[in-house]
Amino acid sequence: MRVQLLSLFVLVSVILPTAKATARESAAIKQKRAHALRALFVALDDAALPHAAGADAAGMARTIDQALQKLKGTLGAVASDKQVQASLAELELVTREGAVDRIKLVGLRQRLYDSLRVSLAPSQTLNLAESRLLYAKHCAACHGVTGLGDGVLAPKIKTPMPSFADAARMAATSPYRIFNVLFEGRPGTLMPAYGDKLEPSELWELSYYVTGLRHGALPAKETPEAAWQEVPAPVRQRLVAAGLSFAVLTRYSDTELEAWTANALSSSPPSKQDLNALIVRLRLAAPYLKSLPRQ
Repeated sequence: MRVQLLSLFVLVSVILPTAKATARESAAIKQKRAHALRALFVALDDAALPHAAGADAAGMARTIDQALQKLKGTLGAVASDKQVQASLAELELVTREGAVDRIKLVGLRQRLYDSLRVSLAPSQTLNLAESRLLYAKHCAACHGVTGLGDGVLAPKIKTPMPSFADAARMAATSPYRIFNVLFEGRPGTLMPAYGDKLEPSELWELSYYVTGLRHGALPAKETPEAAWQEVPAPVRQRLVAAGLSFAVLTRYSDTELEAWTANALSSSPPSKQDLNALIVRLRLAAPYLKSLPRQ
């Protein structure tokens, strides 16, 4: 009996540390995968932006392929998923053609969101007051109070500050792109990585706030809830029925969100003016609603 107990003790002593090491390794792999995913999506988003049309297509294709190869090295068992295999194979084919097709990349990005089951929603309700404070503390010095790229430190920086009011650039920018850039920073620039400085919830606050800057701001005394109530009830109901959620707001740029919204309301299409006004409410008010579904 003593021998058996001793053997059992030795066995447990060996298994427990091994299990803990495996768990640590699994967590490390997941972290590497998350970093690789963010890098890939930033590269895809860069190539999909309007200004990329005149850029070095071969260079962008190489950047995407490098990010893709790093991601593939972290997938582990996920790599056996047929949807993942199909999405990655299609992306690999596109990049190896040595050119970048923006329309193809936008579609591929959306399929990658789905096949890789990317989390596209904050875990808690956003707070507009908190968003404003975070932006003032971490972003305004360079990017300016209203995001025009005219912060007090901007003249000291050689690279021109991008304006968050740039209609073409920001219409093609999603909150998820902003989240990834905030998390990873921009290598080769003075844009720091905030992934190890801020909580994910704070990065989400900033992501939605920055995306909304091109639309101005809600009146000081108007709450997001009150602003959302200004949208006619039948319109709100149809958007909810179509699946309006944080995931929708996160994954889509303004251009894509406009197309999604128009499709959701296709049975009674809004005028262009009403559609534009609705996009403003979707960016400035909807992310701060407690009733908005996560996914």
